[in-house]
Amino acid sequence: MMKKIIATLLCIACLFWGSGCNSFFVDEEREIYKKTMKDLFTALDQQNVDAIYELFAPAMQNEALAEKIEELISVYAGPTEKIGEVPPLQGEGSYEMGEKCLTACGTFPVVSDGRYYWCYLELMYENTVDESRIGITQLDFYTDDAYYEFWSGDARYQEAKGLNLYLKDVDDNNIISINNYPYDYHPVQTIDLEDAKRFFETSTSMKDFAGKFGEPASTDEFGCVYPLGKQDGEDRYLYIAHEDDEILYCEILGNFSYIDTVLEE
Repeated sequence: MMKKIIATLLCIACLFWGSGCNSFFVDEEREIYKKTMKDLFTALDQQNVDAIYELFAPAMQNEALAEKIEELISVYAGPTEKIGEVPPLQGEGSYEMGEKCLTACGTFPVVSDGRYYWCYLELMYENTVDESRIGITQLDFYTDDAYYEFWSGDARYQEAKGLNLYLKDVDDNNIISINNYPYDYHPVQTIDLEDAKRFFETSTSMKDFAGKFGEPASTDEFGCVYPLGKQDGEDRYLYIAHEDDEILYCEILGNFSYIDTVLEE
């Protein structure tokens, strides 16, 4: 939840603070960004190097990019089972003498053959000064273990324009997306949501909750995750934020979204 709040605040800050960052183009950019996400993974599933190459801004196109795309295809063979929702986009824009340069960027998960991957995609969707810069300007592609290491703060990757591949495999990890964030998830017994709600009527002790329902399937620095089973064919999770023994709030989450609040702070 805290990570979600931080990401949202960063997005809002970008919209209202800085040169040319305004909220009026957000709806437009989301549709353009969503189409680019879809086109990228359609081309990946088809192993179409040329189609992926053409999604990048002409100014970014060179022999090195084509070679990187070949490497990406060898890592991500598809087919794509699921693409996450359009993420909270951070935008950059400049307006001078009637000229516009507009960029949107964000990070989202995808699933292929049961494995999660994450992509940071930076898209310049309007440039009235130099049209050769319109298109994808940066694509960072992470395997699940590489992104988990990055998100956990255990790794730092150098930002560079173009296509960057971060590939890592850790045998003991089982990384999945919960609300678009990476968790090292180890299955435990599914808990009943109604039983959990009845517990919260009389207690907010994390120690007592674990004593009744068992250890969680995953943790982060703010809380932990328990499986709730499937609803409408989708996995659901109970995220419990706590500080020491005190439970602060609980939410129902899906792999790609927030669903509902069970216990408010």
